[in-house]
Amino acid sequence: MTGGGWYERLVGGVQRNGPLSNAGRGLWRDEVVEIINDFSPDRSRSTGRFMSSIPRQLSPVLFVQLSAMMFFQFFIWGAWYVTAPLYLATIGFTAGDFGWTYSVGPIAGMISPFFVGMVADRFFSAQKVLGILHLGGGALMIGATVLMKSADPSPDMINFCFFAYMLSYFPTLALTNTLAMKNMQDPERQFPYIRVAGTIGWIAAGLLVSFLNYDMTVGMFYLAAGSSFLLGVISFS
Repeated sequence: MTGGGWYERLVGGVQRNGPLSNAGRGLWRDEVVEIINDFSPDRSRSTGRFMSSIPRQLSPVLFVQLSAMMFFQFFIWGAWYVTAPLYLATIGFTAGDFGWTYSVGPIAGMISPFFVGMVADRFFSAQKVLGILHLGGGALMIGATVLMKSADPSPDMINFCFFAYMLSYFPTLALTNTLAMKNMQDPERQFPYIRVAGTIGWIAAGLLVSFLNYDMTVGMFYLAAGSSFLLGVISFS
């Protein structure tokens, strides 16, 4: 029996077998079981009517590419987001300024996906949009460091630069997930192995910042900008 017309088959089973009677209920249950079996993974593997539920492995090259993308995606964020106040306090940031530093990100996160979603995969491929956003983000982060190193740093201007940076960064979080899942045959099983590289990237960024003694220097922002440029270039490959 084919898998199509399951609703008609259920209704037909009720009409034919009379589910209010004991015998009718038994026959109706048999009809339901047969339909479920038609849609079971074992049946779909043998008939080839549906996508196989057997997980297929990613090629080693693609696995490395997607893992590197996810690694640098969170390495960039982890390189400055936690330790930024340690340096910014030395150039005149107050508690109120730090409030804005960590408020512009969520605000940008609510705004930017609406515009990027209209562009990605509609006018340009997602990986090109990802590359452009990271290259632009790297340039904005360099712009922020220029303001930080000026003779009279302005927290308001630096926070505005952070806001512009976050407008370019936050959409890339969704884009990397989209790109990873589009390149998988079985995202439910394969995605966690790719996504964990992002967690490793965040941890590695924090360790590297401490190892290089960038905790209280502008170096953390240079590290974030350089990583952003790198991922932007990788995205076009």
